[in-house]
Amino acid sequence: ARYLSRELWHPLGAGDAYVTLDRPGGMARTFASLLATPEDWVRVGTLFLNDGAVGGKSIVPAGWIAKMTDPSPANPNYGYQIWRAAPYNPNRAYSTSSPMFSVKASEPFLADDMVYFDGAGARRVYVSKARNLIVVRLGDNDIGWDDSWLPNAIVRATRNCH
Repeated sequence: ARYLSRELWHPLGAGDAYVTLDRPGGMARTFASLLATPEDWVRVGTLFLNDGAVGGKSIVPAGWIAKMTDPSPANPNYGYQIWRAAPYNPNRAYSTSSPMFSVKASEPFLADDMVYFDGAGARRVYVSKARNLIVVRLGDNDIGWDDSWLPNAIVRATRNCH
């Protein structure tokens, strides 16, 4: 958490980072349980919109952001700890070992470049550079969440805005 705060969170203008440990006194659970305010999640989204920079200052190399959002060889909808909206997948499974646990998308994402962080209970940070869009979804757990619904509703509502 100290490293994350010093190297990423504070340069973003965010508060301290909070992570959960795999056991008391153990290692950070790097695959889950990064706790942040909604404003801090918007800052993370801004980092992706600006190719790793915030306020004109490079926080993360642009090449790393591009690499994170490239499709993995094992799953075209997944990069480095980030989900990709394209290609369309109506039922995104979290793993091949437990395909029953999955998240639906009732329709293709309207922003093909959409990437998103997937948090527990359908908490999400959606980012589309082409649409200059960041959507942070928090709230109650929703095991029936439709991943395409909220970002598509916003894209539809803002299509003609200049």
